[in-house]
Amino acid sequence: MNRTLQNVLDLSAEEKRALLAELLSRKAGQTRKVPLSFAQERLWFLDQLESGSALYNVSRATRLKGQLNLGALRAALNAIFTRHESLRTNFVSLAGEPAQVISAAAEIKIAEVDLQTLPPSELKAEAQRLVRKRPVADLISCMTISCASASFGWLMTSMCYC
Repeated sequence: MNRTLQNVLDLSAEEKRALLAELLSRKAGQTRKVPLSFAQERLWFLDQLESGSALYNVSRATRLKGQLNLGALRAALNAIFTRHESLRTNFVSLAGEPAQVISAAAEIKIAEVDLQTLPPSELKAEAQRLVRKRPVADLISCMTISCASASFGWLMTSMCYC
C-alpha cells in the first residue's frame, strides 16, 4: 500500500483507522533486532552473571470472580501482546554483544489448572507451588487456576524484565 501524505489526509476517519490497524499488524508480524539502552545493557550483564535467575521477574495473581470466559481473556491478552512491543522483546547475545529482539506477534498460551478437588486448606500452597515452577525463560506466561467454587478463580501472570 503506497500512499502519499495527501492521499492519507483525504481518507475518512474510518479509513485512517483501518490503515493504522493494517500498518500496526504488519509491524507486529516482523522480528526486529534493536540495540540495548544503557539500563537494558546493565540488566543483560547482571543476567549473564546469574543466568536463569527469577530476580527480574514480576509475578502477579489476580482473583477473578464470576464465570471466566477463557476465549475472551485469551483474545484480550493476545491483543495487548500484539500491540505492545515491550511485551515481545527479549535480550539476546549476538557474537558476544547484547541486542534486543522484538519477536513477531504470537499467541500467548494460557495454562489451565483445575484445583477444584483440593480442600481449601491446601489451595494456597498448591497455587504457590504452581507459580514457582513456571519456566523463568518465558517472557510472559499466564495460568488460570479454577478453585473449589465455580464462581471464582485466579489469573497468574509472570513477566521477565531481563
